[in-house]
Amino acid sequence: MKLFHNFFCRDIEAQSRFYQALLGLPEDPVSRSPIYRAVSTPQFQFGFHDAAAYGLLQLGDRIPAQPATAPVTGYPTFMLDEASAVDEGVTRAL
Repeated sequence: MKLFHNFFCRDIEAQSRFYQALLGLPEDPVSRSPIYRAVSTPQFQFGFHDAAAYGLLQLGDRIPAQPATAPVTGYPTFMLDEASAVDEGVTRAL
């Protein structure tokens, strides 16, 4: 089984770059489209949809009525083995 987790984002490029750096993973070029970016491993794909994807995914009735104040509509939790791994990821991402 492979887990896919996706967000709707205002800026898919910025979100993709941030998580690439944070997780030390490259972009998944096979999944790239004008409205989607992702990082991927054999176990999971972590993706970022542009707002244009709401219609494509037949989720037009779920578009937020007012623009959200946060750049994404949810957040992931990554459990790492050591606190130093968190620090290293943050240093790469920022």
